[in-house]
Amino acid sequence: MDSREVFAMRKEGRLEEALEAARELFRENPADPWVVKALGWTLWSCAKEALGKGDIPAAQNLIAELSAINVPEDDGVLLRARESVARQAAPEAGIMEKARDMSKEGKRAEAMELYREAMRQFPGSAKAQTEAAWEMARALGEMISGETPPAAAIEMMLDEYKLLNLVERPGRLHSLMLARAVRAAELLHDFAGFVKWWGIENLTVEDFEQYKPEGSDRAFPGLVERLIKALYGCVKKGSCAAHLDWIAGFFKENIPKFPGQEWFPYYYGKVLVEMRRLAEARDLILPVIRRKKTDAWAWHVLAGTYEIEDPGKQLACLAQALLCKGQDGKYLVGVRRDFAEAMKAMGNLPA
Repeated sequence: MDSREVFAMRKEGRLEEALEAARELFRENPADPWVVKALGWTLWSCAKEALGKGDIPAAQNLIAELSAINVPEDDGVLLRARESVARQAAPEAGIMEKARDMSKEGKRAEAMELYREAMRQFPGSAKAQTEAAWEMARALGEMISGETPPAAAIEMMLDEYKLLNLVERPGRLHSLMLARAVRAAELLHDFAGFVKWWGIENLTVEDFEQYKPEGSDRAFPGLVERLIKALYGCVKKGSCAAHLDWIAGFFKENIPKFPGQEWFPYYYGKVLVEMRRLAEARDLILPVIRRKKTDAWAWHVLAGTYEIEDPGKQLACLAQALLCKGQDGKYLVGVRRDFAEAMKAMGNLPA
């Protein structure tokens, strides 16, 4: 008896005989890939037959046996078949099948309600939570891409995702949810708080890599690069003061991994300015200032790093900012205000 005979019996519909023979072969040769295939496909056929008869317990036992064998990673067909039959035999299969149908029709709200019902009925189902999270990712993608993204609805869905404790972490789906949050960062009240909850220890190797579409010569920033930019935007907007220590630590660890991003050290420096770690900030900001020395904003930023230790240099930088030509008049209002305050602090103007 060999694996070819098992396949032949299975093809003829002699499933009980095929299963008995496949099990015997597997006991003798558990590492033989063709024996594994023979047992795997026979178990799959037997499970499908049990499902057709409505014998869910028998199907679940067969699927458990199928899940226990080490299917080669390159046998994608058998792996997908195993996953499919497992879904069909799950206790929550009926309601989730309806949810999938709604999702295929683009009825996101109806699909989510069905997934929520599946999670209520089967609170320990990782499958229900995972499929619900995929539906959330699809819904978020559509909302964020709209002309007027609904900030409140996006925030509520991300909060709901935080309750799904059985979703694999780290994993492709978890990273996708972070990517959705990054795209919506400007709409969120506490984007940095969400990222801290998400857990940067869950970042994968792929998250640090740039994305290059097939057939394209252009590479696009990866998830971590986009995350750094989004967190800097949060700092710039002043909406994450409570998380500055954490953001600084994240920037310190990860910004050196992207030497091609010339603005990243500046972002880190600006975070340190907010934390009043001015000497450290200046070391990071100066290279950018040297490249932008004809821009008022550059001298304005540099002036802020001298505010405590050297008011004279602060004043000189502000003066240089005011001498820059072709600057936005509205922006220079703030520079003039800071210049006046610095003059007062040095006793050069009446209080």
